[in-house]
Amino acid sequence: MNVFILQAHFFARLFGFDNKLSIDHHTVHVYQNGQSSSVAWRDIQQPVEFKLGWFGYQIVIKIQGQSHVLRGMSVTGISTIQEVALSHWVTHHRQGLETAFTVIAKMVQGRFVRDSHVEQIQKIIDEQVHRWLPWAKSHRLDSDTTSLIDKLVTYTQLDNAAITAIRERYIRYQTGRYSAIFNAIESTPLTPKQAHACIVDNDANLILAGAGTGKTSVLIARVAYLLQSQQANSSELLLLAYGKQAATEMDQRLSRALAHRQVNSRTFHSLALAIVAEVEGKQPTLSKYADNSEALIHQLKQRFIRILSEDESYQASLVKYFNLTLPVKGRQQVQESAIQFIKRLTEQGQVLEFAVIICKLVPLYKSLVNPEQIAERIEPQLQPALAVVLSLLEPLRDDYQQLLTQEQAIDFDDMISLATHYVHSGQFKSPWRFIMVDEFQDISASRALLVKALVNQHPNANLFAVGDDWQAIYRFNGADLRLTTQFEHYFGQASHHQLTTTFRFNNKISQVAEPFILANPHQLKKQLNSATQVKQASVTVLTPDNALITSESALLHCLETMSQRGDTRIFILARNHFMLPDLPFRNTLQRRFIKLDIQFMTMHASKGKTADSVIIMGLNAGRHGFPSTQKNHWLADAFLAPENEFAFAEERRLFYVALTRAKHHVYLIAPYAQKSPFLLEILENTSELNQITINQDIAI
Repeated sequence: MNVFILQAHFFARLFGFDNKLSIDHHTVHVYQNGQSSSVAWRDIQQPVEFKLGWFGYQIVIKIQGQSHVLRGMSVTGISTIQEVALSHWVTHHRQGLETAFTVIAKMVQGRFVRDSHVEQIQKIIDEQVHRWLPWAKSHRLDSDTTSLIDKLVTYTQLDNAAITAIRERYIRYQTGRYSAIFNAIESTPLTPKQAHACIVDNDANLILAGAGTGKTSVLIARVAYLLQSQQANSSELLLLAYGKQAATEMDQRLSRALAHRQVNSRTFHSLALAIVAEVEGKQPTLSKYADNSEALIHQLKQRFIRILSEDESYQASLVKYFNLTLPVKGRQQVQESAIQFIKRLTEQGQVLEFAVIICKLVPLYKSLVNPEQIAERIEPQLQPALAVVLSLLEPLRDDYQQLLTQEQAIDFDDMISLATHYVHSGQFKSPWRFIMVDEFQDISASRALLVKALVNQHPNANLFAVGDDWQAIYRFNGADLRLTTQFEHYFGQASHHQLTTTFRFNNKISQVAEPFILANPHQLKKQLNSATQVKQASVTVLTPDNALITSESALLHCLETMSQRGDTRIFILARNHFMLPDLPFRNTLQRRFIKLDIQFMTMHASKGKTADSVIIMGLNAGRHGFPSTQKNHWLADAFLAPENEFAFAEERRLFYVALTRAKHHVYLIAPYAQKSPFLLEILENTSELNQITINQDIAI
């Protein structure tokens, strides 16, 4: 083994710089100030530096971020040892550079390059750049090493455009390779955008699927693609649906599409139940109140009345609340005791009204992910009243928890939070690498935490969220639209993809519905293209000629038209049940139009369904109209996810849902007076409308 030695020159040693450097093929030996140390070449981060100064050569060796400096080194033999040192360093570090390129190749070849891969690649490249550049470009190295350096320089130019190009090449290749799946999984082949959505495989993916764009088809096809491409087996797939009916429909379609492959969808509640059961070794008992909110509210009202009758501090808190929130004339009078004041408000119905509100808040309060955020959602002048409300809520929440304890049961919110805890703590080990969530716009904060916990537990987990912010209509049920509109804030860097071809409604319905929903600037921008193109207007507004003509006459006109046209399935929709025809009139319609499948439902109930034509009723203005001018109680708003500031934002989305249930035609039944602001907006801003005046009552 050849050993090369370099010492401090004579004058340096006179001044106390007794330094010596010894190198061989494997090791660098340093002697400095009477101490010696050795380090392997592979542990030296950069080539040894040789700098000529006024006091001889200075040698710098960089180890683990620290520089070791030998001063006053002799000039004799310097060129030889410098050349040997560089040769040994390159020999030992070239393998590391080759290994880095091998690792990078595995990340980018034959797979979708995820954002986490890009971060790893960048870290690897940065480390190698720190070792090799820029010095290697100015030294004469062997041809193999020079080629590696050129490749490293190329990787330093790996920007977003390059990553996008790599991903697009992969998607094109996979689309062709698995075209048999994408062409046959449904009755008609998937569109290129649908196939693209199936293949995209970032760490987190948000698929914005407009109404009727085939989101369920994409979910089914993605499952088939992942299985067929052997990226996953069925036990690694988790498919989450919003409710039981949606999960059942998904399972039916999965069984038809996948034949012998067993992949089931779950609701969030069934998932949480399974997690809790596995950790605890037994099936938890679900409270009798879980599916019976009316019974729970009744129980809590009884508890409220009992506490109020027995607890003077509770009485004082209730008095304080009313004194903070009532107009001056309604507040406690000087001569009134707390009991007298409460009795007066009870006779006026205000105590019972408050009891109903606060009892409805108990489950929401119990399930809040961040209770401290409540105060941020209300106006400053209501903060003192909120503090009082929280003090009134706490004993009711404790009583509710006691009810559950007595039952030895849990409710749905407990199930979700307990399952999340078991995942976070590692007591439950997630087998799922691919987590797909349907109707993501309806997800709540607590459910999102469960999803995030599952994703974070598995090192290679992938989140595939499918939803449409235009159809978010369940804020009252705890949904938080920000989880969709601010997806990356909650789930990190993500790929966004839009499905923009609707197979449900025609272009003329789209020309009415799309500008209407986009009048709210907070909705995410997308442009739907209808697969069905027609030339005639497909939205009709029917208005009575005078106040004596009933909405039933307009309804009859619509049904006669549909019957003659050959429609089969008809939805008659309204914001609330009371806006729909009464039961005797419905039965009469069913008997008269026996060839029509007429279904009466609220707009909420129509979500996810399709009809040939849709009739929308109840388009009045006012407190009991649509949108209703009756505001939520400020407390209810405080306990729900924040809504954007655009007026009637969720009601607007609900009307959009109603408009987009129809394949062929939408009929809007207008009142003679006090027309809905939504209806007036459409009349003012849309030219693609039929307008019919009903000038006589039609006999049934």
